[in-house]
Amino acid sequence: MKLELYLDYGCPFCLKGYHEVIALIVEEFCDLELKIVPCEAHPRPETHGLHTDICARGFYVAGDYGCNPIEYSDIIFKASLKDKVDIENVDVVADALANIIEPDDFIEGIEKGDYVDRLKENNEKAWETLGFPAVPSLKMGASTLPAVPGVGLTRGQIKKFIKANKA
Repeated sequence: MKLELYLDYGCPFCLKGYHEVIALIVEEFCDLELKIVPCEAHPRPETHGLHTDICARGFYVAGDYGCNPIEYSDIIFKASLKDKVDIENVDVVADALANIIEPDDFIEGIEKGDYVDRLKENNEKAWETLGFPAVPSLKMGASTLPAVPGVGLTRGQIKKFIKANKA
């Protein structure tokens, strides 16, 4: 069974939810396939909030180079929320990822516009199709677990959701 985790790399609630999901998979649900679905809480042209489009599109660019999605996400969350680097600057993001992808390859993938449409699809699915009010939010089969705005998801909620929807 596949668990889809919708997240924004600039969201502290997403960081917490991401860590809870990873821990539960390692500790109890090792047969569960995790699909990370990066989306944006504040997509352009919104003028407020942190724009995380480079990080979200970069998830797929890095994947093209064989980067592990968990390792990528760990680095980006650290850069964004712990180190407070400027994740709206492609050069800064590329430097943060230098241990897993050549910065020039990353920058080229972003500048070519790779995955602009994919990110738009992720945003539409999260906010319009699934109607999530906030992230992190989960989808498993036909069921969803939307985050509470300003709260996120608890470990208990995530565990209960996975147990209820495992085939």
